[in-house]
Amino acid sequence: MSDLIARESSRPDWDEPLVDLVEEDEVVGCVYLDEGTLVAEFYADDEGEPWTFEVADLQRALDTAAAMLDVEAAASPAPGPGDVHPVDQLASEFDLTAARRGDEDEGFYPLAAARRIVGRCDELGLAVAVLEGFEVRAGEIVPLAGHRADVAEAHRGEPWDLFKAGCNTQAAAVLEKWVRSGQVLAALEIVDQDGESYVL
Repeated sequence: MSDLIARESSRPDWDEPLVDLVEEDEVVGCVYLDEGTLVAEFYADDEGEPWTFEVADLQRALDTAAAMLDVEAAASPAPGPGDVHPVDQLASEFDLTAARRGDEDEGFYPLAAARRIVGRCDELGLAVAVLEGFEVRAGEIVPLAGHRADVAEAHRGEPWDLFKAGCNTQAAAVLEKWVRSGQVLAALEIVDQDGESYVL
């Protein structure tokens, strides 16, 4: 398994959204939209040879890049039937945007995807309760010091609508702050109206 990840990027000579593909801190390619079509471009390595990746790792990185670029295939579909739990709905919409999965299938999401998850929680009647930031170090997912926020703590005891709005607003602010910390993957704990908690 490689360390290939997708990372939001920008360039002075590039006006459109751009996602870099990064392997062990080296940019090996990029993904962008060309007239609505998702395009992946790969660079040669230092010896002029093409980079090679396992298909599963490459597909995971491309799926993440597609979500970051808001490709139609990654856009949030309409809510499902009424008997689908909103957390299941949320998971079905964002499963492919997870950059990594933990031993218990918990997702670690790029910040662009995590911000969309927070917005979707508001629409589905869910609240983000806890966020934790991680980084990939030597191929392993490790917690980042100072990157854990229990946003639900300050809103406990409030009516559900106020609780949900307060949590999600604060969660969005936390993620915006983490953007300045560099490459961070976010894990999220979600709470439904019945007070049940779920790790996405």
